[in-house]
Order: sequence, then structure tokens, then C-alpha cells
Amino acid sequence: KRVDRIIKAMPAVIRDYQDVKLLIIGDGPERKNLENLAKELKVESFVKFLGALPHNKLKNYYNLADLFISMYDISNAGNPLLEAMSCGKCIITLDVGDTSEFIHDGENGILLKMNQLDILPNIIVELLKNDKKRIELGKNAKKFADENLWTWQERINAEIPAVRELLENNDI
Repeated sequence: KRVDRIIKAMPAVIRDYQDVKLLIIGDGPERKNLENLAKELKVESFVKFLGALPHNKLKNYYNLADLFISMYDISNAGNPLLEAMSCGKCIITLDVGDTSEFIHDGENGILLKMNQLDILPNIIVELLKNDKKRIELGKNAKKFADENLWTWQERINAEIPAVRELLENNDI
């Protein structure tokens, strides 16, 4: 998931914008390494590891956040990104895989190319300092989500019959 990229951006972010906290949700085998990285970079007081959280609690954290940052190598177009869009969050992400089908650079989020990772801290600071731009990108992300994404209920209503049909036809 390359959370290390966001942690590595934190020293430069903190130099320009001290009123910041990075909340990391999720757990896994890399957590200890990421915690150590935060300590090595002396940003541990600005980084909070929340661990795995129940899905019904995530919306609270999306709504708390000013930014949603996703730095996966292959594609960032997963449930977390789509949920952040639905919550109207300003998104910074990498332009890999199908991500650009959802995030349109400068319109409903910021898309960075892999060779632009060095400007991640600057983008974070710019958006934290520019409420108008950050809020506009978030509103546009929500508008895109409302117009193009299924709700969880719509998704379930489509997927359950499809799975039933596959099971009935022994296609699985």
C-alpha cells in the first residue's frame, strides 16, 4: 500500500505546516516497519496508527480528514478511495492502474505520476493551506461519486443475484 511514501513526506510537510496529523488506518505485517520509519524520521508525534477499524467506523475518519492520500503501486481505485470520494474528501493519489477513471487531476483530486513523488509534500501543504481549493476538489469528488458510483446497497443488490446465478449454473 506504500504508506511509507506518505510518512516520508511528513518531515517536509511539518517544516511548512506543523498543525498536521497523519492518521493511518489498517493493520498488517508492515505496521512495525512503518512505526519505526516514523520514529527514524522524527515524525512519530505527527503520525497516529489506528490499526484495523470496523467498516461502520470508517466514515467518521473520512469525515474528520482534510485530505485522503493513497499511494498504492498498482491501482488506487479501491474501496477506500471510492469511500473517500463519497464523503467529499480532497484526494491525492498516484496515476496508476484505473485510478484516472475516477480521479481527474485538478478537477476532483490530484493525480501524481510515479516520477512526481518528490512533490507530494508540496501538494499536501498547498492543499492544507488553501481551504478553497481543497474544499472544491472534495465537492467535485463527491459529485463524481454521487453521479457515477453505486451505493453499498445498490452494489449488494447487483452482486448477490450475480453470485447466485453463478452458483446455480455451477460456473464457480
